[in-house]
Amino acid sequence: MNDAYRQLQQNYIDAMRAVTPDIIAWWEAHCPYRWTEPVPAAAMAPFHRRWPAGPAGHPRIIAIFRQYFFAVDDLNDEYAAANAADADGEDEDVWGEDVPPPDIAYVRPADLLIDDLANAAPDLYEIMQGFVFVPIGSDPEGGMC
Repeated sequence: MNDAYRQLQQNYIDAMRAVTPDIIAWWEAHCPYRWTEPVPAAAMAPFHRRWPAGPAGHPRIIAIFRQYFFAVDDLNDEYAAANAADADGEDEDVWGEDVPPPDIAYVRPADLLIDDLANAAPDLYEIMQGFVFVPIGSDPEGGMC
C-alpha cells in the first residue's frame, strides 16, 4: 500500500476515533450489555433489536464510512488513469533496465476501511465487526451512490 492510501486510512481512523466515544456512550446509555456480547435474539434488549449492528449502525459511523469509501474509490480512479497513461507511452529511457514494479494502484475500499483495521486500529475493528453490509448503492447508470 502506498503513502496516499496510508494517509487516507489514517484520516479515516482519526475521523472515526473522534466520534466513537459519543457513540459508545449512546450505546451504553440505552443497552444493558456490550455490543460484542453474544445475546440470543429472544433475550435482546429492545434497543439492540432496533440497532442489531451495534454502534457500527449509528448514522455518524455510516456517514464517515461512506465519505471515505468514495475517497478510496476516487484515489483508485486516479491511479487507474495514471497507469493507463503510463501504459500508453512506454518510456524508452528504461528499456533494458530493471525497473521496480509500481505500488499497488487499487485497494478495495472495504479492505482499507474495515478489514485492515484489525492491525491498524483494533479498537475500531471491534466496532466495525457489526458493519455487515456496505451502504453503497448503484445509480441507474451503474455508478456508485
